[in-house]
Amino acid sequence: MQTGLGGRRITAAVLVTLLMVVLLVVPSVLLGDSLASGARRVVDSFQRGELQIPPPPVSVAGWPLIGEPLAKAWTLASENLEEALRQASPLLKGFGRWLLSAAAGAGLALLQFLLAILISGAFLANSEGAGRVTRAVAKRLAGERGLEFAGVAGANRPQCG
Repeated sequence: MQTGLGGRRITAAVLVTLLMVVLLVVPSVLLGDSLASGARRVVDSFQRGELQIPPPPVSVAGWPLIGEPLAKAWTLASENLEEALRQASPLLKGFGRWLLSAAAGAGLALLQFLLAILISGAFLANSEGAGRVTRAVAKRLAGERGLEFAGVAGANRPQCG
């Protein structure tokens, strides 16, 4: 890519970094937004009293182990959703805490991923200097063997040009 851009390493690094953000981060953000808007629609429907839960199919009660209790809870929810939620509130509170924690963890992981892409883009833009730093750190950590490891890593990297 660098060759195609007239040898402009920084421009090539910026384009590769932007491509990685578009291909990896944007779909994650869109998925999160879709999940959040779906949850908002469910909550809005419930608050307006428009949320309808159909009764369970008859076959659900025959499922091994969970069929009968699931059919009872599902039937209650289809007939009286407020009562079903009141009965399930201790479970729902724990699930809600877990869900918020998981969403926060996913958001933090996405930010870390974005930061890693940006850092790798900076290294790519300054690959010669980053190579010197890598060799120095490798030598400091593993002596002459570290230089060998750094050389193998450098030989296995994809070429931008």
